[in-house]
Amino acid sequence: MILSSLFSIEADGYIPKLLDLFGMCEDLENLESLHLMYSIFKTIFMLNKNALFEIMFQPENLMKVVGVMEYDPNKPEIVRHRDFLEKQVRE
Repeated sequence: MILSSLFSIEADGYIPKLLDLFGMCEDLENLESLHLMYSIFKTIFMLNKNALFEIMFQPENLMKVVGVMEYDPNKPEIVRHRDFLEKQVRE
């Protein structure tokens, strides 16, 4: 069951669909849903599966994934990871 679920996450474009949903939640400033997205992506990270990392770290997905990680419900305020990466980090 777990293996079929992992395959489904990879094959069915689940991660890009979640990232699209994240964008909508962020546009609506729906903090409860953004916290849920954080939990979902943290769980995906914890699966420690290279194929999932490859999807999440594709150039078109990377900054969105970083954005999801800004909404840790255990932090008192949003940590602006994307701002830091866009303004402070140089190639």
